[in-house]
Amino acid sequence: MGTGEFAVSPLRALKNAGHEILCAVCPPDKVNARGKKMIPCAVKVYCGEQGITVYQPKRVSSSESFEYLEGLKADVAVVCAYGQLLKSNILNMCPMGAINIHSSLLSAYRGAAPMQRALMNGEEKTGITVMYMDEGMDTGDIMLQSEHIISPEETFGTLSSSLSEKGASLICEALKLLEEGKAPRIKQNDAAATYADKIDKSLRKIDFSESALRISRIIRAMDPSPAAYALLGGKMVQLFSPLPEEGVRGYLPGEIISGGKGGIVVQCGEGALLIREVKPEGKQRMAAGAFYNGLREKVKFE
Repeated sequence: MGTGEFAVSPLRALKNAGHEILCAVCPPDKVNARGKKMIPCAVKVYCGEQGITVYQPKRVSSSESFEYLEGLKADVAVVCAYGQLLKSNILNMCPMGAINIHSSLLSAYRGAAPMQRALMNGEEKTGITVMYMDEGMDTGDIMLQSEHIISPEETFGTLSSSLSEKGASLICEALKLLEEGKAPRIKQNDAAATYADKIDKSLRKIDFSESALRISRIIRAMDPSPAAYALLGGKMVQLFSPLPEEGVRGYLPGEIISGGKGGIVVQCGEGALLIREVKPEGKQRMAAGAFYNGLREKVKFE
């Protein structure tokens, strides 16, 4: 059970390891922005290439969905970034239960956006947890974990790719342990639990009165999507590849201090931020220096 690109690597690994994939459960296709085309998720696209059966219920725990999935007689349900909470009927459907690939070191960062929140909060490490699922929000017992050290310039995109590959390796190990009856089961420390709320759209709008370090973390947590932005001359400019620097006296937050081949330097409430890539409204992602050279007047970010 999975949706986006993050879930594809584990699915591929299970198939390549020789496991029989009876079915991939995905959400219904979405309509594109113009409302004229149905867009399948990344897992469905991969399944189409590999000849894997796809099932797309609106509610996976409905009686109709349960009847279909129970009829497959699967040994285990593997869940990875699926997006729906599973009720007890689905959780208890398979003899080996349901196990989940979660992108944090539980019990830290339970919830919808663990990778983005870890980056925003400046964590030095995160990781992958393979867990036994229960009806709580990522509260099940831990089977396996693998750490990942967060690099200073890590983005949501690079972190997601790395953790997806770790999840692929860990889920194959987990299924082997389950088959052998050797899978560990470790209770989570509920008292130490933290939560990773869904990313609100309001967080995308950069406030340059904040510190350069805080802004840098927000930009990296939203690269490549949904992308942080600021307004310049009333138009949206998405921001990427930030690097905190020393500020310059005499400039207000949001003012461009300088621009060149390396990017643009913007004054912040504390320090300054070198922004090396931007995506102006209606254009492709580009070097920030080239964007700066094309400005007719040097205006302040709003």
